Amino acid sequence: MYYHYWYYKRQGVQSIAFPRPVIGTQFLFMKSCMKLDQYSRFPHIEYWHEHFGPKLPKIFLDFRSPCGAIIVSCPKMVNELYVTKNKYFDRHYREKQVGELVIGDSILFQKSSIQWAEKRKHISTVFYKERLQMILNTITEMCLKQVQSWKQTFANRRDISMDINKEILDMLMDETQVCVFGMEYLYKKFTYLENGSLVEISVGEAVRRIFRTALRRLYGPIRELFEFCDHFYLTDWEKELKTNVTNFRVFLLGIVNERREAMLKPEFVNNGDFVTLLLTLDLFKNDDKMILDECVGFMIASTNATSLLISNTIYYLTQFKAQGHLNQIRGEFKKVFKRDNFQDLTADDWKGLLNFDNFADMPYLSNCINETLRIDSPPISFGIELTEPIDLLGYKILNDHPVIININALHYNDEEWQEPNEYIPQRFDPQSKYFLTPAGKKRHPISFTPFLGGKRVCLGKTFAEHITRYQLAIILSQLDFEFTDQHLYDKKPKNHAGSGQPVYSAYITLQN
Repeated sequence: MYYHYWYYKRQGVQSIAFPRPVIGTQFLFMKSCMKLDQYSRFPHIEYWHEHFGPKLPKIFLDFRSPCGAIIVSCPKMVNELYVTKNKYFDRHYREKQVGELVIGDSILFQKSSIQWAEKRKHISTVFYKERLQMILNTITEMCLKQVQSWKQTFANRRDISMDINKEILDMLMDETQVCVFGMEYLYKKFTYLENGSLVEISVGEAVRRIFRTALRRLYGPIRELFEFCDHFYLTDWEKELKTNVTNFRVFLLGIVNERREAMLKPEFVNNGDFVTLLLTLDLFKNDDKMILDECVGFMIASTNATSLLISNTIYYLTQFKAQGHLNQIRGEFKKVFKRDNFQDLTADDWKGLLNFDNFADMPYLSNCINETLRIDSPPISFGIELTEPIDLLGYKILNDHPVIININALHYNDEEWQEPNEYIPQRFDPQSKYFLTPAGKKRHPISFTPFLGGKRVCLGKTFAEHITRYQLAIILSQLDFEFTDQHLYDKKPKNHAGSGQPVYSAYITLQN
């Protein structure tokens, strides 16, 4: 601990505070957590800003754990890591170590290797145009069906409201479950252990609860202070997590084996689901553990990131409706789709309208999605480890020291973004004054990096972008939202991977 402290201090790197023996600065972090409320950013973001104020140093030390970590908030330094030093960095081993029971050797956290690269190359085939279109067709059908259900339940009523966050998350969980396992498993239930009782929940809901609990375990003070605890399940809720994950993987293996047997029958039809794809690939088809790891990893990454993006985008468009963002988006819909009314379209109609190419003619929709990603990026930060010591723009960084890329700081950097705390989609329009830095210069490209970069860039980037655009087109062309609580117009309760699930209650009306 103290070797690292003085090693970096001699280079001019600031620290949160002088670390105490064993506990480092964990006590300051816990003190900061006591002040969190529904409007707070991710806990460690609030903790950093509580010490340094509104503007964080470009590089600094945090000793929440005994060995500490280097926090990088400078786009030039991050670009150096992504590009010049790309071959020297990898996902930090602690993320995999703590979450190994859940996702095993999924490419999400597996160390870069020949096998990792081979797995990544094969899995990327699911995002090829023809296969991706099959998935998008399924999602289109399910999204339209859900919108029709919302119309019947909530539309034009003041005695009942819709929780945008919950409904979007439930929809995404069902869609992801179908994309991974097929439509026939949509209503299959898993027996989940919670607080000593067994409950029947969907596969998608099981993934969500397991992920939330695993995340709680990863960021708990016990794990941050004592690495040897990574391999033990100490509390009652951790023991329940272990039981649920073990049972869940057995449950999923049953689905995989059912699909394997079904594929042997001549009448089997390949609908493009993820399990069927893996069972057709030589690298995966005979390795059950590898299949399960990637299925769970795919569901976790898809459900959480995409549901947050869609619900947060709808929130901001509703909150700032008076600024005309929705009107511009709907104007693009009418122009590109060549129609004024979308209420009675069938799933086949929507499949005919939505394609890979026409969203290029809807730049304002893309700008609004990107601005949501900037303000509420699904990965708040990104932990890496170095495979050897490097020189990072004049700083000597050791290879045994964790490095955290502070994506939140990149997205709120007031040297790169004008009015960074405001929702301004025009900042992604090359013709707008907001496209430039406050000094009138071109922004550094790494100032916006919601999907990470380098060799660990998000494999599902294209998938996430397309399913978000497809579903926002179906939803926003037909429904209008009005918050039931006027406070929601004033300030947004935070909605990110580390927060609770805030209620975004709204009345809905049919869009003319």
